[in-house]
Amino acid sequence: MGRRWSLPLIGLIVLLFAAPIAAAGTVAGQFKLGSGVVIAPKAAVAYPVREQYDARTESIEVMLSTAPIDAVAVANALNPHAEAINQDVLEHDNYILLWVEPDGRVSMNATFRATMTQYIDRTGDDGGLKAALTAHTPDHVAGRIFTPTPVKVMSGESYTCDITFDADVTRPKAGAPLPAGGGEPGKAFSAMMASAQNKNWDALRNSVSERLRNMFDADYRTPEENLEYAVDFLQTALPKQGRKITGGTLRGDAATLEIEGEMFPGQTAVYFAKMVKIRGAWLFDGASLTGLVK
Repeated sequence: MGRRWSLPLIGLIVLLFAAPIAAAGTVAGQFKLGSGVVIAPKAAVAYPVREQYDARTESIEVMLSTAPIDAVAVANALNPHAEAINQDVLEHDNYILLWVEPDGRVSMNATFRATMTQYIDRTGDDGGLKAALTAHTPDHVAGRIFTPTPVKVMSGESYTCDITFDADVTRPKAGAPLPAGGGEPGKAFSAMMASAQNKNWDALRNSVSERLRNMFDADYRTPEENLEYAVDFLQTALPKQGRKITGGTLRGDAATLEIEGEMFPGQTAVYFAKMVKIRGAWLFDGASLTGLVK
């Protein structure tokens, strides 16, 4: 049975690198509503993401759109999914997202941009979608997704889908793994969080990047209000309790920390935090909720 609902957009969109657009893969076929409205993508771009409900696991997300998105920028973002769907090339474009999971299951989200109406389905007993993968590796995905019969959703609308796709997976820039605790970037992050907990405004404002400092340190607020704003920001962007740096990746003067902690009592989640090295000091430059832990 098809379902129609909206996926939440979670986390901050923070690019790690700027680079040329990678070559797009191929796609043919269409997603068609019973009313006759069609999404017929022309470009396929694939990149790794973390599973939304099992964030320690990696899936491959495939964007099928009229024009290709910037795959390199997406792959190197803290939140690749959020970066992908918010790129300018999709501002007025309908698109189809696929998630190829490690066990070969495929999920689909066909989105009509003007109304943000989304038709969501997946392979398996609980969905009407079928998939026949011809390639499924960390660096390449290809196959066919289709609906053997029209799928009817709760609104009464129905749809059919028959699409073939083939795309190389654009992966983030290679880097060196960071140990549990995050090494030097992790120490700087922990010190920054301690300054927030201790309500030390001078230490906190000096432990973040200029971009965040400009956001935190507004001249129309008092220092006390700026501190409150910054602390609230960090509490929203990072785990509320039990914060632990489990590792990360070092890429020159930029580092991505992987952090686990409680999103709310009883629910552990994975977050990414970006650290940048400026004049010898590691500074916090943003964070993103990546997904939940089973």
